[in-house]
Amino acid sequence: MPLLLSWQNRSPLSEYHLPTYEIIFKNGDDLRQDMLVVQMLELMDSIWKRNQLDCCLSTYPVLPMGTK
Repeated sequence: MPLLLSWQNRSPLSEYHLPTYEIIFKNGDDLRQDMLVVQMLELMDSIWKRNQLDCCLSTYPVLPMGTK
């Protein structure tokens, strides 16, 4: 089951760059499939934007931390 972790950045400069950090932690999942899906969504979003269709997609970086 995914776990959403969120915390506030107390740096005075945080109002300009990421005042809140959020990450999703998944244990026991193979994130390679998640990476592929996110890459496909980013590709589709760029194609749509080139054709003046902005679907306002929000993607997130995926970082596998293990071998599984």
